[in-house]
Amino acid sequence: MKNIFCLFLLLVCSTVTYSQNYDLNDDGSVNSSDVVLLYNYISNGGTSGGGDTLVVGPSDVVVDETFYWEAAVAGVYSCLSQFEEARRALEKLRLEKQEDHPITPYCSEVSNSWQLAYGTLNKIELLLSKIDLSSSNLTATAKLRVNEMLHAKSYIYYHLATLWGRVPVLKGAMTDVFDNNMVYMSAQEVYDYCLKECSWIDFEGEESEPSSNRFNRQSWQVLKAEVLLTKGERENALKCLEGLPDKDIFIIYGLDKESGNYTVPMPLYSAAYICCLRAEAQQSYALALYNELTSPYGLWAAYKRLGVAQSQTNCLPHELLMPYPITELKVDPNLTQNPGYF
Repeated sequence: MKNIFCLFLLLVCSTVTYSQNYDLNDDGSVNSSDVVLLYNYISNGGTSGGGDTLVVGPSDVVVDETFYWEAAVAGVYSCLSQFEEARRALEKLRLEKQEDHPITPYCSEVSNSWQLAYGTLNKIELLLSKIDLSSSNLTATAKLRVNEMLHAKSYIYYHLATLWGRVPVLKGAMTDVFDNNMVYMSAQEVYDYCLKECSWIDFEGEESEPSSNRFNRQSWQVLKAEVLLTKGERENALKCLEGLPDKDIFIIYGLDKESGNYTVPMPLYSAAYICCLRAEAQQSYALALYNELTSPYGLWAAYKRLGVAQSQTNCLPHELLMPYPITELKVDPNLTQNPGYF
């Protein structure tokens, strides 16, 4: 985890021009307020936020609507799309029926997925640390963005637990290289954490017509159904899916390398996928429907839930979980490699 933060700081500092002043502490660390400012500087192409003043106080000062939410949240979505692309690349190796079992602790696909997940989670924690949900000054838009960030946390942790099993959960932002504010949870504990700590909070003034390119209340119901199915609670999962519209609910966009813009659609909660979840909850022809999906989202997790992952992919029993990246094992004494990997 610590090497992720180091790489993030190096990348950030190399991008900033001499006209920006960011002070280092005596120990070489960067103030948490400067980390957020640096991140927004990069996210907005060298400005503090589309012409508006970005007001960020010391790490112990909570800001409200003066914080430039739109730019910061857009940056999280771009990081989330990178994680999604990396996760799909990793799962693609497992879904292909290869006899040489190419996934190892040294795979770039393994380390990319892990590092992008925790890099994005730390960005989310940085944003949430600046918001006091009880403040009467928060705008409806800011409250909505808070919900999106909580949803994004749950989304990432759900996939981390599904892929690796036991994983670290951040208990706040890592604003210093020497921070160790995390706990280690089993997969089942992570699923419970997603449902309890990252749930969609009821706020007044939310969007009446949810946007399909943002997490929203409907997409939370889909994710909640996925988590409940993983926990074996089919009836509760089916209740979450009741009343959802027969349309694509959430699509994330990947980077178009030619244009440099995030315009490549990567369907997540499509109408077809929701139909698969309903069939799984009802124990009715789910596998056949999953195999007809044109988007690979959720296929590996569905195979595991249905108990057909080995027969569908030729994977070995221990390969139902991914190996931890070798780089993480070297720096994190609390991680022990999953059985079967060397």
